[in-house]
Amino acid sequence: MLENMTLKSVSDEIINSHSQQGLACENKEFIQYVIDLINKTPRSDRSMTMAELQSIKKTITTIPTGKQRHLLRAVDNVLFYLHQHCAWQLPELELKRFHDTQLAWMQLISLQAHDASALYQAYQKYKPIFVQDRPELNIGFIALALSIEVAPLSLRYWAEVLNEPASIELFDNQLTIVVQHQTPAARHPQQPSYFTRYALTPFSCRLLIDYFNSEPDKITLKTLHHALDQWLSRAPFYLASRNVAQWQHCFQQIWLVQYQFPCALLLDISQPHRHVAFVPQRPHPQYEQHIKLIYDQDWIAPAYHTFTANKVERWPHLALINAIKNQPSSQWQHFLNTQFATPPPSSHDNIIAHVMYYFTYDLIQFGGVRATSLQLDSIRKYTRIYHQLEDYPLSYIEACDHEALMDWAIEVYAHFDNDSERWLMYNFLRFLPQHPVTEHFDISQFTSPLLSATVDPFCLSADQCLVTIKALVSQSTGSPLQRLFCATALILGFYGALRRGEVSRYVAKILLGMWITHINLRYVSVKPPKVTLKINKNGLFIFHYLPLSPN
Repeated sequence: MLENMTLKSVSDEIINSHSQQGLACENKEFIQYVIDLINKTPRSDRSMTMAELQSIKKTITTIPTGKQRHLLRAVDNVLFYLHQHCAWQLPELELKRFHDTQLAWMQLISLQAHDASALYQAYQKYKPIFVQDRPELNIGFIALALSIEVAPLSLRYWAEVLNEPASIELFDNQLTIVVQHQTPAARHPQQPSYFTRYALTPFSCRLLIDYFNSEPDKITLKTLHHALDQWLSRAPFYLASRNVAQWQHCFQQIWLVQYQFPCALLLDISQPHRHVAFVPQRPHPQYEQHIKLIYDQDWIAPAYHTFTANKVERWPHLALINAIKNQPSSQWQHFLNTQFATPPPSSHDNIIAHVMYYFTYDLIQFGGVRATSLQLDSIRKYTRIYHQLEDYPLSYIEACDHEALMDWAIEVYAHFDNDSERWLMYNFLRFLPQHPVTEHFDISQFTSPLLSATVDPFCLSADQCLVTIKALVSQSTGSPLQRLFCATALILGFYGALRRGEVSRYVAKILLGMWITHINLRYVSVKPPKVTLKINKNGLFIFHYLPLSPN
């Protein structure tokens, strides 16, 4: 499985997730033992059957010492994490037990009810005094204001925010604070950074700005916790010291009672990884000209007559790398558009060299996941696995077959035995769904289900969807049916949350229904229509179909 190097941190993450909620959790050795039992069964989906769960518990009950009790409790800890953080589907009987865990969390919050009420009332009275007297800023008071006015996050998150002046952003005419996620997947250096935005009140924003302008030293969780204890022990609060989880419970009680947040929403707002923000994209300055070309067929259909049975002597992507190695990066686009406007022919016996060519082409043209432009050494690093791929050819027929393609990918991935090479292979496999021949490839089977689930947060707004639909139906370059089905695909994808393949199959059924109706009306034999879904250079799904026609 991918990212075995991060699986070592899963047990720590399970313990941290429980401690942040103030819930009891077993020691690391017991958690790791259960994780190893779960990981013995190869799996790509995020689910567990009752038979698998019973098998795990049966293995534990064979232990003749008191260690058995700790391991059974560790099973509950791990399953709770897998369900809450990793989106696992668990047996219904096991899910009912989680209600007890949620109840325990709410009971811990309710224990802080008296002090939370006193804290909130004292804060409301002290706030105008602070504004009038302007005493020296204290990180304990800043953490208090953020927890009451912004979100009841753990002090661990607020410590990171106070160490990052760039965390304040103006988004959609609203001052916000950016909170980076702290899950293992979010911290992986090769993955996009996931974050959440919280709205800032004017008072909390001014506190942060003044604090950052003072150029403070870096703080730790321990420093912030100590400062909060000291600040709230004085007038007008007079509260006793608490641990980090208890302080969060105290603030959550304020949001539960004073702001009347329901339990489910309180859990969401308290844990940033449960809701994800995105970086808005500015419209292209020449978008109106691009809309006129929205139906241009700029993909290259497979030229079957160019297929050759001869073995590819040289990997064509090497020509791309050699062409740019002595050129400044500013000239790379020019070389791609002039010298490499036509892709090289592909062999039907092995299309991997052809896929590697497009993979390298995109790295040069668009850069990496985070960097908009990659250095030549980085491009060579991402593509050096072609040496190992020489021993694993993939024919065109195998690439079109889902099962055969997945078997090939699993076999190749198993060939790599260290984490760095496996990451390079995984990065290449992520490109397969972007290639027309291998667009049905399922990359999720190469991500460990024991890691927290990640969601791509970027999506169109309702207004952007409406603008796109108008652009699709208003252009005269596309045929009427093409405009109709493109707009239908967008509506289905946006409101039905359907994937590209699902939209394509649905629209194909519509075409088939029209074809049957066409037969009934005309009483002639016609060929069924064929429809494919392409992505053009504007990033839009464009339907290309053979129209209804008699034999």
